[in-house]
Amino acid sequence: MSPRRIEHGTPEGYARGCTQHAKCPALPVHGLTCETAHIRFESGERRYMNLYGRNMPAGAIARRLGFAPKKPNADAIAPEDEYPIAAAPDVEEAIARYAARKEAQERAAATAKEPTVTTEPTPPVCPECAAGKHPNCDGTAWDDVADVATTCTCPAHAPEPTEPSEHIEPADEQAHETEEPTMTEPTEPTEPTEPTEPTETPAADAAAPEIPSQSVIRAWARANGIEVNPRGSVQKGVVNAYLFAHRTPADSAPDAAEESVEIEEATPAPDHGDAVDPAASPERAESDEPETVALIRDFARNSDILDETRRRLGMEEHPSSWVPSTDVLPDSVRPDWSDVAVSHDVEQARSIAARLEAENAILLADVDTHGRSLEFALRQWAAATDRAAYAERRRAATVRLGLSRLRSERERTEEYRAENARLDAELRFAQLQVAALTVQLEEARNAAAAPKQRRFFGGAR
Repeated sequence: MSPRRIEHGTPEGYARGCTQHAKCPALPVHGLTCETAHIRFESGERRYMNLYGRNMPAGAIARRLGFAPKKPNADAIAPEDEYPIAAAPDVEEAIARYAARKEAQERAAATAKEPTVTTEPTPPVCPECAAGKHPNCDGTAWDDVADVATTCTCPAHAPEPTEPSEHIEPADEQAHETEEPTMTEPTEPTEPTEPTEPTETPAADAAAPEIPSQSVIRAWARANGIEVNPRGSVQKGVVNAYLFAHRTPADSAPDAAEESVEIEEATPAPDHGDAVDPAASPERAESDEPETVALIRDFARNSDILDETRRRLGMEEHPSSWVPSTDVLPDSVRPDWSDVAVSHDVEQARSIAARLEAENAILLADVDTHGRSLEFALRQWAAATDRAAYAERRRAATVRLGLSRLRSERERTEEYRAENARLDAELRFAQLQVAALTVQLEEARNAAAAPKQRRFFGGAR
């Protein structure tokens, strides 16, 4: 690995004394300070160690790890533009994209496939007719489907109808005339059925009941103890009750037998021990209190609907709506007129149910979203746990490698010391040899100079 230059945003900068995160000069440049680099280096983070091992600059490492701002300083990190910026992942955006993709998949799966349109094969036509040359047609064409020769089916050679079209129209009209009475004839039942009571059908010329003004209905309702709204239109149930109470005797009085049966059905049986007034009979009640009888008959007809409505709405029957043992209600006791607004309560209950359904759907969607968020968080936690385990293993490996390097350096130092001692001994031995050779050289020089002196002094004599 080539030697790294000392710069800020690196572990070397932290080792040189840049230990404060806020005062590091690399913080406003690329965001990776010396302290952060030191922590990641000491923990052995996988991504940082990979980038650090590639001898990348600190600015490039910061951009890869997501420390760089969206608009970095071009003057400060211009040499590092070749390295792409890895933006930090947006968890909310990822969850929203996942939810939209899943919703689109569910919608596509729920949508029915479009029916395939099958085209019928075209009838065989000869090449002359296909080119518009009908006089040259010989009446023979080739059927591509059956792969056989057949007759040309060009419309230009179709035979003309023997009868004119005007003779066909009366026949069709006659057919329609004959078909009309057959549709109106009733069909006889295949199985014998029991005779049913004839349903009452209003006459065609019967006039609709005249509805009085809202103020009249409100006054009548307040006089009878019915709660009505002070403004706006009166409830439909109150209007119907008013019309039932003010019907003419011809419209409101049914057959005597039918009326007695209905009153008996609407009147509960007296309890054991209760006294029954023999004078209070249905005939007398009809003559004395026609309005009460009509109301009781109306409530008897709609008892099933009211019971079902109370069951659905969770309402309990009010005691004032019970009919006492005297067959009819006196003027001082009235049924629970809140039942008249049952239709309004049903609509209100339906609207509440629809709103609760919508809120339930929203809550289910929120639960699904939170479930996906929890799943994503669990995946992130698992990934972080794996990275922590990897960092721990990396740290242990780094410690082992450092210890092995330390031991090797100590051994190498001992070898260097031994080598230095050996070289020192050899140097001292060489110095001794040089000294001995110097002495011998001096002796040789002195020996060579002695004869010359003798000759000099001897010649002088």
